[in-house]
Amino acid sequence: MNRAVTNLFADQVIPRIRVVRAVFAEGRRVWEGPALRDKAHVQLAVRDVALVGALTLIEAPENEAF
Repeated sequence: MNRAVTNLFADQVIPRIRVVRAVFAEGRRVWEGPALRDKAHVQLAVRDVALVGALTLIEAPENEAF
């Protein structure tokens, strides 16, 4: 669904968009005050692959979980 909405917006509203960034505030609140959540994340939709200079996979240490 995220991809479909992003593509629909980028194609029909502003077709020159090359990258889209979206914040997703998911999960439970980590503490009171700032709205920081335990599963919050940012997604990038790169629509123009010419912008990608290199790809690197960063693996989490075995004792840590995301």
